[in-house]
Amino acid sequence: MENTRNSLSVPMGLAEISAILDSIDPDQRLLSDADRLATVVAAKQLAGRMQALTATLAADTADAEASERVVGVPLASWLAAEHRLTRREAHRLVGQGRDLARFPRLAQAALSGGVGFEQATTISRVLKQLPDGLGITQIDQAEEMMVGFAAQFDSAGLSQLSHHLVEIVDPVGAEEREAKRLEQELRRAQAGRHLNF
Repeated sequence: MENTRNSLSVPMGLAEISAILDSIDPDQRLLSDADRLATVVAAKQLAGRMQALTATLAADTADAEASERVVGVPLASWLAAEHRLTRREAHRLVGQGRDLARFPRLAQAALSGGVGFEQATTISRVLKQLPDGLGITQIDQAEEMMVGFAAQFDSAGLSQLSHHLVEIVDPVGAEEREAKRLEQELRRAQAGRHLNF
């Protein structure tokens, strides 16, 4: 992701973020109630951005096979062995980063804080489940719509929107798939009807 502002290298930027976090006093006693609420929202947004960055960095590192060259094992195995992640957590982290790389508009929204990390994970799952045969334009439209919906819906709501998403981006195909599904259900029901004596 290209940034037109003064950019830091990843290691320098992370070191600065860590130093700033070290300097923050979590004592909120002098803050008003409104300011306390605002700090929770800001911290949550920052945490989501950091999760998106971590997943992006993990996927890039895994795909570059850096850990194989440095420590002789895949990144997910190394994270599990050395950094107190379960194997499942480590693989999920790399997978989440790969999903973000697959959907650039979603990645930008997650990295900028416009979409929460949990929302981004749900959106990528919805987009990956789109039917085969959709064109690039339809997939882009679906991605744009889902990123837009994130302003109104939590991750559960976004997941439920998946049923209607296909109807919007591919109405003809959605009707055909629904007709095929109903036909298959009818055949299964008919095949299951028999009489034994």
